[in-house]
Amino acid sequence: AHHEKVPSQLESVNSMPLYPTEDILWDDNVVPTELYYGERVLALPKLNLQFLTFHDYLLRNYKLFRLESTYEIRDDINDVCQRVQPSTVTVGTARFNGWARMGQPINRFEIKDVRKPNVGESKPSRVIGEIMLDLAGMRPNVRNEWEHLRQHDVLFLLSFYDNSESLQARMAHKQRLIDERAMANDSGQKFVPNDMIDAREFYGLRHVRGCEVILIKDENSETVEDGRFDTAQKERKGNIRLIRVEMDAAQYQLDLASGNEDVYSKFNLLMRRDPKENNFKAVLSTIRDLMNTEVNIPSWLRDVFLGYGDPKRCHYTNLPADQQLSTIDFYDTFVDSDHVVASFGDSEVTFDDPPKREDGSEPRIEPPFKIAFPNGDQKTIRVMSYIPPNPGPYP
Repeated sequence: AHHEKVPSQLESVNSMPLYPTEDILWDDNVVPTELYYGERVLALPKLNLQFLTFHDYLLRNYKLFRLESTYEIRDDINDVCQRVQPSTVTVGTARFNGWARMGQPINRFEIKDVRKPNVGESKPSRVIGEIMLDLAGMRPNVRNEWEHLRQHDVLFLLSFYDNSESLQARMAHKQRLIDERAMANDSGQKFVPNDMIDAREFYGLRHVRGCEVILIKDENSETVEDGRFDTAQKERKGNIRLIRVEMDAAQYQLDLASGNEDVYSKFNLLMRRDPKENNFKAVLSTIRDLMNTEVNIPSWLRDVFLGYGDPKRCHYTNLPADQQLSTIDFYDTFVDSDHVVASFGDSEVTFDDPPKREDGSEPRIEPPFKIAFPNGDQKTIRVMSYIPPNPGPYP
């Protein structure tokens, strides 16, 4: 053990699950509540004015964005739990007394495929699961939103009440928590802020796992969504939808190692989020891919980007002579010559004679344009129209 290799930061990030679980979602030491007043120090990376390396900059952003998205997901889960009002009738069975637009009970979930790890890795290369969702009884507008699930959409699987605690005991425990944490509003009514609710204690939430949609089938096993346009135009038959999803392989490996493989047989609620706010997985994956890639930053930008040196050195007038461009091709940036004059309103703009056309028609000053800066500034610019080369059959 004394001679064991210490995992690097990059190895730790690569083995870290992208989706938050119940352990981190309600850990106040990691993700504080809205009522945090700064009375204690939080173990959070800081975005300073200076960074050691580009990897250091990416790592700090990765950790902070992961925690920020976790905070937002926690609020969404609390909201869904509050609306569906889960309760238990028998051991291991949950009943939902309410309904939520963003959360629906599922008929079943099962793991369909676990592929072998890639060379040099311990986690499976891919973990595929399947969700059976019944759309019967939904309001038309809500059903339409669930029918618009697309490939790469991120969903969350939730499980409730897998213990033997009676409903009466749980309701009594919930009331004690409300009495302890309740606050009074302006009218004197007591309420518990949504941010202070621990869904594990209030609603019996046990497990949270994230997944990504791969394809969707109707009850006739016809694929109605797999990322292709022609598939999305198919008529969807029946009320049953089979949603094939990709689980987080790193989290699946952690669950197996800790003996929690039965987690995946107890999910009973599927939650979705607003697509405009649900891009966290793509952002985290992009940052992680950048950390695994050797990023080459131009030498004139590297020091300033990391917070060192004089920022004026990055101005184009201070660049070496061989790196300064006196003429720039703007391609189709400008609509016409008036657009060029309006864009450089404080400059003296002159137009060169347009080139002769092969068909013998009258030369016209029209885009595309090349603009020259003779004196290295924008006080006087020279605009040249040119005929673009023939791109051939594949423009």
